Amino acid sequence: MLWSLDDAAVVGELVVAGGPALVAVDANANRVAIADYDRAVRVWDLTTGELLAQLDLPRQPSEIRMNASGQVLGAVFGNDGLSLTEIASPGVPLLEELGTGRWQLRFSASGAWAMAGRSESGFQLYDTRDGRQIGPLLGIGNDLLAFSNDENVVVTESADGGVRFWRMPAATITVAEQTQEHTIWAPSGETVVVAFPGAARIAVGDRSGHVHILDAFDISAALVRESADVSFLGHNAPVRGLEASPDGQFVASFAADNSIRLWNASDGLPVPLRVDTSGADIELLAFSKDSSLLAMLAGGRVTLVNVASGEIVVDIELGEPHAAAAFGDNETLYLGSESGTLNALSVGSSGEWSLRRLWTGEAAIRRLEASPSGRYLVLVDAENHATQFNVEEGRLGAMRLELPSAVEDIAFTPGGSRVLFRTARWVHRAGSSAAGLIWFEATLVPRPLRSARIVFASGVDRENLVGAKFYLPVASDGALRLREFVFSSNEPPTLFGNKDELIADWRLRLALSESEPEVP
Repeated sequence: MLWSLDDAAVVGELVVAGGPALVAVDANANRVAIADYDRAVRVWDLTTGELLAQLDLPRQPSEIRMNASGQVLGAVFGNDGLSLTEIASPGVPLLEELGTGRWQLRFSASGAWAMAGRSESGFQLYDTRDGRQIGPLLGIGNDLLAFSNDENVVVTESADGGVRFWRMPAATITVAEQTQEHTIWAPSGETVVVAFPGAARIAVGDRSGHVHILDAFDISAALVRESADVSFLGHNAPVRGLEASPDGQFVASFAADNSIRLWNASDGLPVPLRVDTSGADIELLAFSKDSSLLAMLAGGRVTLVNVASGEIVVDIELGEPHAAAAFGDNETLYLGSESGTLNALSVGSSGEWSLRRLWTGEAAIRRLEASPSGRYLVLVDAENHATQFNVEEGRLGAMRLELPSAVEDIAFTPGGSRVLFRTARWVHRAGSSAAGLIWFEATLVPRPLRSARIVFASGVDRENLVGAKFYLPVASDGALRLREFVFSSNEPPTLFGNKDELIADWRLRLALSESEPEVP
């Protein structure tokens, strides 16, 4: 019910089935949004009782807000992300960001602007008419409080209790022109993008279910061409994630309807492979080292698909939720569980796949990645501790890292001697050897796009081998770019650990026999 504060009379009443979890009302009390426990938000006309729209969200919301006009709904998904959706177009969100962090969302008094983001990476101003980004990120490490009534200032609070006042950015963003018939690049900058190994091409997944393969050195012009030349449909729902194959021949995509498609990188066309799943949402995809197998992880279920034939090779329940997966070689998939268990799914001589436990830690495994040789695994747990697991010896390295915030990507350098960890705003570089991990340095990066992975350029020069230079898809000045980043320090040659272990480690890396002389 809605009461008038002037005379306490009931001016609106709505009866709905079930038990509402969250409620939001616009400034004029014309519309009410009600979130149920089925991840759906229904918007009603409070005066007539008419159902205006239903928004099916990707996560269960912990908070919903409606802008002053009642045209846009904002939803926060606990520590997992947020979205902005125009109620007149409930199937196409203006903004949808997913990831771990302290997510917050505020509308300005008029409802024309929304400030959204997480303290770990900062907050972005958006135009609620089209989701366009306005100005730079602000308030890194702060909590978002409010807009001023005149909409000229944003107020945040720092961790030490200090209040900060930020002048509203000017709306000067320009984006590549696209046709009205098909929009690939979203003005909000939350488009799903992945770069291919070698940093020469990128794949973009759009809200219509298409995936586009673009030249990394000609992105703006390619976006215009692609938006005018779309004659097929890959998915029947927005693309939510992408993964490029190690050999650069394919990109795999999964969509909001839990379907998986595979795309040929040479011509950008979908190949005849489609997997439709039910149950938990797909969380990640991973290719085997030779790109012959594609793994799909969805909650407590893992599925392996033969890329050439489209045949499902393995489809098993793991018994508990898993959030991390990576192939060590072509026949072993490593899996990290919520209980902190590292498992290996591998195929035996008989061709049967089996699951075995390798190790159990004290916290949930959130990320893992295998070295190029498959000898080492890097694990990151829920407490942001990074450790290195020696697969052959079944033990952890003595040295570990304590990272400042949740890790969103791990990348071994082509030489395998360095590991890059990407958090919300930083990329950290560490050394990898038999002794474990040792931190070297970090560099600040812009907010990456969804599905973005660190990649390295083609070639075997020293910058590639030690990860001194890397590439990351970002939104910059309203445009999509594959940006190059270079660590600032001139790192000297560094070895650390036990001498005998180092010699054995580098003999293996350089494929030396025991009879050959030691590496100087």
